[in-house]
Amino acid sequence: MADFTFAHREEGFDEHIEKSIRGYSNLLEDVISMSRYFVENDTNIVDIGCSTGKLTKAMIEHNKDHCSHGKYVGIEIAEGFFKDLETRAKELELYDVDFVLDDIRNYEFTNCSL
Repeated sequence: MADFTFAHREEGFDEHIEKSIRGYSNLLEDVISMSRYFVENDTNIVDIGCSTGKLTKAMIEHNKDHCSHGKYVGIEIAEGFFKDLETRAKELELYDVDFVLDDIRNYEFTNCSL
């Protein structure tokens, strides 16, 4: 049996999740806003289950003025998101960001502020 994933939704994951979870955009805005209190320069900022990297990108843009030397790491296991993450990585090539395509249980959390 194949693992279930929303990665292959016809309308795209970001649009699908926005329509499927009431208040999702508010939750996303809250996480982005609160991230400002936690992210610090010279630390790792980890987005677990980053799907398309939308939240990772939003946190980078929201915090770039006060955390210009943070290392952002998006971790995703679902293969269906890999192409999206390659595209997102190109959009963010000016920043210190990596998208790790692996199981979160294999990631070693070190020097993390969020």
